[in-house]
Amino acid sequence: MLKLQVLSRIVESGLVAIIRTNSAEQAARIAEACAQGGVAALEVTFTVPGAAGVIGDLAKRYKPEEMVIGAGTVLDPETARAALLAGAQFLVSPALNGETARLANRYQIPYMPGAGTAREVVEAMECGAEIIKVFPGETLGPTFIKAVKAPLPQASLMPTGGVSLENAGTWIAAGAVALGVGGNLIAGAKTGDYASINRLASAVIDHGGTATGIIPEFLTAKERPLRLAQEQIITRDMHERKQTMFNRADAFVALPGGIGTLEELIEQMTWAQLGRHKKPILIANINGFWDPLLVLLDHMRVLALVPPPAKGVELLVADRIDDILPKLREVAFAVSDAQKEMAVPAERM
Repeated sequence: MLKLQVLSRIVESGLVAIIRTNSAEQAARIAEACAQGGVAALEVTFTVPGAAGVIGDLAKRYKPEEMVIGAGTVLDPETARAALLAGAQFLVSPALNGETARLANRYQIPYMPGAGTAREVVEAMECGAEIIKVFPGETLGPTFIKAVKAPLPQASLMPTGGVSLENAGTWIAAGAVALGVGGNLIAGAKTGDYASINRLASAVIDHGGTATGIIPEFLTAKERPLRLAQEQIITRDMHERKQTMFNRADAFVALPGGIGTLEELIEQMTWAQLGRHKKPILIANINGFWDPLLVLLDHMRVLALVPPPAKGVELLVADRIDDILPKLREVAFAVSDAQKEMAVPAERM
């Protein structure tokens, strides 16, 4: 598989599962569970006993179209060459090594060195790294990616360390192109629960974030709370609910819905038009659900009742669910934290 194809597989799937175990047998079982869970990219670290052998066995077992196999903790060109001869299709390291980068470029293999400062990110890019590992992720946090992407929007960053199902969405929203998941993914292996790896891998890929349910108290008896939500917030009334949603959100996405959805969408558009915030607003126009609204807005613009997007509210439109995050990423980093703040008190919402 060509270098560009390997990189595309990693970015499209959004996940690199990292295997760091005490035995080759355990690594093989984890790899099988990851494959069943839909993982498209797997990294075997060279801290695993007989790592080169494990990589070789996996490279023979899985076609690149099924799962690309990479090597992690590659600290020097000698280890890198051994990994490539075993069949590794990408290399990952906790820190940049110039000679390893030269070797990877020579054989046109993706090399993802670790970086923990803006300077290290720049140096990695100058050495030809297309994706840079943000490490240690648990120390740097999603704000590091957001901060680096401001002056370096061209940097493709993948956090490793501290990434879990609960915070995956936060990392992605900050601008990560993919997530390196290790300890939180394979924790079940320590007790022999390999099925949990399968379930968690599927969950990370399918959902990639945290679901929060926010509902006013008077509706709890009428509507069923979101069952899959990791967090449930019950507010005193609708006003508090709207303010809580606004404070929690970096952007607004309107899925196909009823009167309540339409009312909240129009309200956010109104506040944006009045200059009260500049958070992105997107409608998920699945199967043309919002087409009548778009036609109405165009009609209102013709009558000069609504300003054009350049002077008013630029409403983002995504025709597919998969297009939502990419469209939001394009505009999210252009909005400062100050511009996101609501300039009116909650009681006026």
